[in-house]
Parts: sequence; structure tokens; C-alpha cells
Amino acid sequence: MVTIFGSIIARRLRDRLVRLADQLAATPRDLSATVVRSYRDRRIRELGLSLQQAMPSAAVHKVASILAAAGRSVEQGCRLSERSPFHCLRATERVDLEQALVDFIG
Repeated sequence: MVTIFGSIIARRLRDRLVRLADQLAATPRDLSATVVRSYRDRRIRELGLSLQQAMPSAAVHKVASILAAAGRSVEQGCRLSERSPFHCLRATERVDLEQALVDFIG
């Protein structure tokens, strides 16, 4: 049985490992699946928060939809266009989001 305290310790250890991996520039195949997922989830949340700051009146669902569409677009090798759903972003915000996703996805 996992206690709340044990869960907190495990989360802190995982976060510490993610920070260490960042510092050592370890590749995902060198890390456990849990650490890789934790890193991915954290980066997606950071990107979502950045989008939310760029569009403070947007609903969380809209931000998530934009982020998902941007990820699909970058994975397909396409640039983020001025069309929906990216039309609500300024050109610099689209470029920044695209670059962050390229760096993240690889």
C-alpha cells in the first residue's frame, strides 16, 4: 500500500530525476517510461500555460485543442498557419509555439 507520504517522496524523486536528465541531456531511451512520461506531461503543461497566458480569455478546452492541433501539424512537418485554430495567435506566438514543439517532439 502506498502512503500519501510515499507518493510525495516518489514524485519529488521523479522530478529530481527529470531535472538531472535535463542537465545531463540524457536521451529518452536511457530513462524509465515513468520518467519520460513525467517529463512529457510537464512540458505539455508548460506549453499549455504559455498558450493560456497568450490567450487569457480562452477556455482550457480551446487551449488544449490548439496545442493538440499544433502538435499534429508539427509531427506532419507542417508549419502553423494563420487558419483556424491558430488564427487567434499572433505570428510571433505561432512561431514560438511551433519552435517549442519542434524542440520537444524532435
